[in-house]
Amino acid sequence: MDWAKAKNILIIAFIITNLFLGYNFLSSQGDKNYAYNLSKERIEDVKQIIEEKNIIMEADIAQRIEQPPELIVEYESYSREDIEKKFPGFQSRDENEIRYYTNSEVIEVPFHQKSISYSKNDEFPSLIEISEKEAKEIADEFIEKHGFKGEDVELWEVRKKDGRFEIEYKQKYLDVILDSGYMKLMVRNGEVVRFDRRWLKPIDIRFSDKKVTPVTKALLMAMDELKAKGEREDSVVVIKDIKMVYKLDIYTFSGLVHTEWYEIDENTGTGTLGWRICLENNEYIDKPAETFE
Repeated sequence: MDWAKAKNILIIAFIITNLFLGYNFLSSQGDKNYAYNLSKERIEDVKQIIEEKNIIMEADIAQRIEQPPELIVEYESYSREDIEKKFPGFQSRDENEIRYYTNSEVIEVPFHQKSISYSKNDEFPSLIEISEKEAKEIADEFIEKHGFKGEDVELWEVRKKDGRFEIEYKQKYLDVILDSGYMKLMVRNGEVVRFDRRWLKPIDIRFSDKKVTPVTKALLMAMDELKAKGEREDSVVVIKDIKMVYKLDIYTFSGLVHTEWYEIDENTGTGTLGWRICLENNEYIDKPAETFE
């Protein structure tokens, strides 16, 4: 027997078997992790309908839509050790509470330890004018300095109000925005004077029987609201962005027990997907992105 030839035949058979098994595995996962492509013609048709309603579309409509898995989450918690590590130099006045001070700054963590807040006395009576770009840089430096900057952080919104900038970051998982995970900062006189953080911790994923509603359908569902908004405000409505958002159902009733946001766990920390249509004036319209088939 030609053992070299027999060995080659076995190797080829082994490769073919692995390819077959791999294909079947990916196919089965593809059924669970649903994805589809929108045609260019469909996208152009919807854009034309939008423009006929005097709505300006500046957002890109992605052709490929992925079905993200169902995400199971809980909120991050912040211990005394976490605060001491992230904010060195602060002193605690009460061993029974997580509350730290300097001469002009305060850090507080509530009893459930699922959020953190920082505030600083603004000692300047007059305003120091800074640009939006400078305000964003100051906010970004703050969250990086204190160890809150990561790949799951996305700048979401910047507003200027009464001489101060309100800057919000959202949490993201893959390409989906986790609406209940956020950091909010207030920048005034060239420094951060307020910081609040609630952040989610993904603990598990599940494949779902739900399928994603096409973004084009979500836009058509929002058409009446978009048109009414332009007529009510007597201005042109501009769609700046469209994002998939994961929203937690945190205020739900389970029997007779009311679940607060900080009480979610692996049994209650699930949510729903939605399309968020972001407008130029920092407003948005949410439409559901899940259907059963």
